[in-house]
This record gives sequence, C-alpha cells and structure tokens, in this order.
Amino acid sequence: GVLKAGQDQTATYIYDADTPRKRVTPGKSDPRVGLARLRLERLGLLAAATVPATGNEGPERLSAQTTAVDPDLLDAGLADALKAFQKKSNLKQSGALDTLTVKALNRNSARQDMERLVLNMDRLRWLPKSLGDRHVFVNQAAFSLNVVDHGKDVWRTNVVVGKRDTQTVAFHDEMEVVVFNPSWGIPQSIMANEMLPILRRDPTYLDRKGFEVIDKRGRKVKSASVNWASYGDKVPFTFHQPPGDDNALGELKFLFPNSHDIYMHDTPSRALFQRPVRAFSHGCVRVENPRKFAEIVAGISPEEIAGKINSGKSQSLRLKQKLPVHITYFTAWPGENGRVEFFEDIYGRDEQMEKALGAKTIAQK
Repeated sequence: GVLKAGQDQTATYIYDADTPRKRVTPGKSDPRVGLARLRLERLGLLAAATVPATGNEGPERLSAQTTAVDPDLLDAGLADALKAFQKKSNLKQSGALDTLTVKALNRNSARQDMERLVLNMDRLRWLPKSLGDRHVFVNQAAFSLNVVDHGKDVWRTNVVVGKRDTQTVAFHDEMEVVVFNPSWGIPQSIMANEMLPILRRDPTYLDRKGFEVIDKRGRKVKSASVNWASYGDKVPFTFHQPPGDDNALGELKFLFPNSHDIYMHDTPSRALFQRPVRAFSHGCVRVENPRKFAEIVAGISPEEIAGKINSGKSQSLRLKQKLPVHITYFTAWPGENGRVEFFEDIYGRDEQMEKALGAKTIAQK
C-alpha cells in the first residue's frame, strides 16, 4: 500500500491505502513511526521534544524519552507509549506498530470519534423501546456482558464472540433455560469445514476424542469404520460430544432459543479471555465466569450449582421468569465512569453503515 498522511487541528492520520504493511517492532524504522509519534503526543501519552534539523522530510518532533535522532525509529520510549495506547484500546500490548494499532491511532481523533458517535446513536434506534427492568446486555465490540437491574450494571464479565468469518449476530431474545453439563451437537457447517479434513487424514479422530457418531437409523458407529473421503459438504451422520472436561461447551449453557442458533456457554479454552481482542468462536458467546452468571440469572446458590455440575449428569433448569437478552454491537458506549469509550470495529460494521448512510444521502439529493 501507499503511505499517506494528513493533518487537521485534532489529529494526524496514518494509513495504508490498499494493503496492510508489515508490523514495525521496537528497534526498527518506518515512515509511519514518526506519524504515530505525533499522534501519541497529541493524545498526551508521549512527551515532545524538538529534533535537531536534519534536512530530511518528516515529523520534526521526537519523544523526550529517547536519545535517537531518527524520528522514524521505534525506540524504547515510543514502545512504552504504544503499549499504554494499546492497553487503552483493548489491543495486545506489544509495543509494536501493527495494522490494528494503526487503525486505532487513526480512529482516535476528535473528528472520527464524532463520526462514530453518530453511527452508534443510529444503532440506539434499533434497540427495543424497553430493554426490561432486569436484562443481559452483551456488547460484541467491547467483548463484554453486563447484567443490568433497573438501569444499573450489577455484574460484568468478559466474553468471547464470533470470528470475522463466523460473526455473532446482533439480536434480542429471552433467556429461558440453564443447562448443566451440556452435551454438544456439532453443527454440519463445523463438521464439513473443520472436522471432515481431519477425519480424512485420521478416521479415528472422533473415537479418540470421545465423540459419538450416529447414523440415520439412530445407531452409534465408530468413526474409524467410516470412509470419510467419500463425503463432501453433507454427511449422513449426526455428531455429539458428551459432557466432560473436554466438552466444547464446558460446564454450563444458557439458552434463549432463536433462529440464529446462538447461545451462551462456558469453554475449556480459558486462556482466550486474557486476550484483548476476543473474536474466536463460531458465533456463540463464551462467558468467562459462567457459574456466577448462572447464580445471577437462575437465582440459585453456588453450592447448588456446584452440586449439579459435580453430578456429571446433564440436566436443565428452566428460569422462573424469562430474562431479556440483548446481543448488541456498539463501537462507542458509556463506561463505568460515564465517559464514552470507543472499541475496535472488529466486524467492519461501522464501515458498512457509513457506506449505507452515504448512499442514502446521495439518493436524497
């Protein structure tokens, strides 16, 4: 891509016109580094100092934390400032200048923040008039789940949402059931795209992992006995993973039946909750603290929850009262201190809205 830069009274913009450029790690130089330096100074994350005139084009300011004379060098002081910015932006704190960090630096300007506020105010119109006195509010862009009671956030936890190619849908429904020790029925899409390639190389894979393969007559068969290479996208079997420590749904599943087949659940992949960008699922929402969530939504004690899980049996508990669930996508939303926080547009939905609103404006002229 071609590097371009522009300035106004509030921001310095750094972007690649067409294709992403390689990440710049500490100790390396790149023309974008000088622009990033200016941006971090404007944000108050980096002290400024004058660079001796060199006759070269480019930014004429340098971080006071460095002794380098090259404004395009990603030195230790700038790396620390980038880490602080990345932490604030919910990005991996690498101290490197990568594509996501460049996008966040560009986004973090007064003008672009105003534009995003307008987009997210428009999204507010899509919410139901009443969210419910007590409800669950998931913001995919923030990777967060909040339980709200009469307008106050009473509990919050981190979540994992869908990957870019298996996005979590924004919709509204009501939670009805909590399932303890759930089994997992593998969707055909996952079977075709992920499992079949493995089974063609290793037909014993499902047997070794404890999965059940069931034919059209309801009989269990060994995965090793099936010629998986003879099947394409559709296979005449159903697949179940029984409850257990390795079950993909973990200990708990939270059901709010919907046409998208999306639900919330636990996961054995606990390390993913420590990632700043948590888009790893096939579309369902993984909850970091599912036992506490079950305690809150079902109104039962931790001891009762533990007893049901320790039984090893799969059992369902219907909620006494259905609980509204709102799966949303807001790249700007008020934080705990009341100030608006901005989040990465992980699915590119802001861009889609900008195009749609632009087309609408043109059509109205």
